[in-house]
Order: sequence, then C-alpha cells, then structure tokens
Amino acid sequence: MRLIIVIVLFLVIGVASFFAYQKYNNPNIKTIEETNEIKIYTSNKTDFDLEIDAIQSIPKQQKDIGELKFYGWIPDWDMQDGLTTLQNNSLITSVSPFWFDLNDNGSLATNGYTNWSTFIEYTSNNNIDLVPTITAFERDKLNRVLNSQEYVNRFINETIEYIQQNNYQGIDLDFESFYVNDQKPFLDMLAQLKERLNTINKKLYFSALAKWGNNISYAQTRATLDYKKLGEIVDVFIIQGYSYTPTNSNTIGPIGPLDWLEDIIRYAIKEGVPREKIVLGINTYAQDWSDRPIQYDLLYYTTEGLPDNDFGSEAAVAYYHNGVDKLFSNYSVDQKFIENWGEMLGSYDFNGQKRWIVYSNKDSIEVRKKLAADYGINGISYWRLGDEGSLSL
Repeated sequence: MRLIIVIVLFLVIGVASFFAYQKYNNPNIKTIEETNEIKIYTSNKTDFDLEIDAIQSIPKQQKDIGELKFYGWIPDWDMQDGLTTLQNNSLITSVSPFWFDLNDNGSLATNGYTNWSTFIEYTSNNNIDLVPTITAFERDKLNRVLNSQEYVNRFINETIEYIQQNNYQGIDLDFESFYVNDQKPFLDMLAQLKERLNTINKKLYFSALAKWGNNISYAQTRATLDYKKLGEIVDVFIIQGYSYTPTNSNTIGPIGPLDWLEDIIRYAIKEGVPREKIVLGINTYAQDWSDRPIQYDLLYYTTEGLPDNDFGSEAAVAYYHNGVDKLFSNYSVDQKFIENWGEMLGSYDFNGQKRWIVYSNKDSIEVRKKLAADYGINGISYWRLGDEGSLSL
C-alpha cells in the first residue's frame, strides 16, 4: 500500500514538473488565468481632443486674492481720467500709459502726453511702477522694422534711452498685428531688447492676444505668438482676456467669458509660461447691441469657431462704464448675470426698438480676481483705467 502511494505521488510530481517546465520554456502554453481575454482599449481621440484634455487638466495653485498684483493701461486719448482712477485706487501697483508708437524705421513716435510730468511725479511719489506702452498695430510697419537690423537697433536704442532718461521701471509692448513669417525676427528682436534691459535692471512686459490651444486655426497674429518662447523672454506676460465676441458679430455674446478665461490661463501654463509671470487682462468696457440672436454657449472649442463677424453696419457700440451708468439713469433695463460668461446681460427699449447690453459689474470683477488667485498667477490688468463710473475695481 505504501509502495502504491509513493508511486502515485511520484507520478503527480513528475507531471506537474513537466507542465511547469513547458510553461516557462514554451510561451505558447498558458495557464487558465493567462488565457482569459485581456481587452486593450485604444483612444479614438484626436490630437485636438488630447490637447484640450491636457489644457483642462492643469491644476489650480491657489493663493489669496490679496497676493495678486494689479496693473492697468491708460490710452493717450483719456490720460487725465486714467490718472484720476489711479489716484483713487490704491491697489494699482503698475501702470502702462500709451506714450509711444513704433515707426516703420524703428524710431518711436510720441504724443502730447508722453512723459507727462504730473503723471511721472505721481507714480514716483506713490511707489507705482511706470512701464509705458509702445504700440504697433500695423503688420507692414512692423515687418519693415523686424527685417532690418538697423531699424531693430534704432528701436532698442531709443527704448533704452527713454527708460534711462525718465526712470521708467520697464517697457510694455502692445504689438497686435504680425505676419507669420516674422515670428523668428520678432522673437530675436525681443531677446535682444531683453538682454539690454537686463543690463540696466529694467523689466519687459508683453501684452499678448489670447490663445487657448495649438491645434486651432488662428489668424496670422495669434499664430505668430509662441507662448512658450515669449514666456522664456519676458518678465510680465499679459494676456488680453477680452474681445471674445467682436462688435460686428451676427450674434450677441460675452466680451471676456469666464470659462474661456480659465482655458487661456491653463493654456499659457501648459505652454510653460511661469505662473508668476502671467497677468490676466480684463475689460471694463461694455458692448451695446441692436436686437439679434444671443449665443449663450461658448464656441471656441468647436468646429463652429468664434462668433460670426459680418453683421456690417449693425455693429455693436462699445463704451465704458460711465456710459453704462448713464444708460441706467435714462432707461429701464432688464438684467441678469450669465454664469459661464461672468458678465451681465441687459435689455432695454430704445425708441421702440429692443437693444441689448453686455457689461461687467462688481461681481464680474471679483470672479476674475478669484480666477487669477485660484491658478496662482501674478495678477490682473485692467483695460482700461479711466471712465469706470460706478464700477468698482
């Protein structure tokens, strides 16, 4: 009996050893567990979809609203009102008056308010960084400068001279019209300017049109703006978070909708712009429309694109908040806050015709401050200082 048990055990061990040997030396033999079907799911998402996912997965990095820095532009056509706002708002720590325009030979054109002594004295006495803006709104003019080293040198030399003579804390470039082929010479010029600014311990600001992805068809100017490289060069990177719905759109829509603003911040971070350099530009102006359809949903990530802009002579009228105050004092306005816009929408009767107005109120400003704080960016900049009326900045 014992002999039989021993023989059976020997056979069992032998068979087990045989199959174990075959398993590890013959990959075609599998255990029951291994033969269970393993399903591998492949994504049908496009590069466009994957980029959106990546942008919208950028995490928040919250800080207190009180830690934000506040900036503002003042246009040359309303410098006095801008100074009044500056005098009444102790939160503004950096201001950029429109004092220069780029000529097509690289020299700087000035205006009647350039180096206004009252303005310089006020900013100096109140510890406000004075960082004047140089504008360039014509791509042909900019093209001629960028493609001539002589003109580039003139631009840089004059800029440095103005900064040193008047003790600016830096310079802001508001360049809003490019040819795509000028991307490299533009970035080269920017790097040369930054190198010179470093030698005198001054800052370079750049005011950029908003972008919210790379797999999107943009017009030439936005396509030219390489956020990653710009973020490496400049000290303060201001994103113009407005003009979402153009004034000649076929539909009424927001000026700088909140959901869109969040994505343009996340996109900049994803592209590598340091959070401490990012400043969100927000609007203080309103748009007043004749009656037409309202586009409540945001279309910037759809094939439909941004709102149509061929309404022609029926374009909306843009004005600042003191104009909103006047409207409310003369008309009865039905109004509501649109959550995904973060803006107010109002309607009123004008000589028997219905009109609509999109504008910011105190809540609009506060939710934008909170958005900037939620993502831990540097701060916000107002377009513009002056004529805010009852709007609290």
